[in-house]
Amino acid sequence: MPINTLPGRYTPSPINGTIQHKRDKATLQADAIALLRENGPLPKKKIITALRTAKWLVDEVIEKAEAEGEIERFRMLSPRKRMDEYWCIAGMAPVSTTTRFNASAVLAAMQAHALQLATGGRA
Repeated sequence: MPINTLPGRYTPSPINGTIQHKRDKATLQADAIALLRENGPLPKKKIITALRTAKWLVDEVIEKAEAEGEIERFRMLSPRKRMDEYWCIAGMAPVSTTTRFNASAVLAAMQAHALQLATGGRA
């Protein structure tokens, strides 16, 4: 399908004396938000491949949408067991735990339990 037949998706831009077609950022931003609404949280790489565009353009669009408060980022363990940055619609991020555990109290409880198991409950 020729680029000229996709209204709103591309804008003609004169570059070096020729007309080149660039992705329209407003439409791309709307597409990115619709993608996140439809699929839930996604890493940036999946957003780039789904929209079939350049990384720098998606960076600009996501940055603008985040500044406007439409989307937000969070860190989550990926299927490859890495902490990756995911993007989602604002307010849809999974709840993160804010509870902090005292490591020395946990260690003391584990040691007391181990001692109890080792002595058969006589300690």
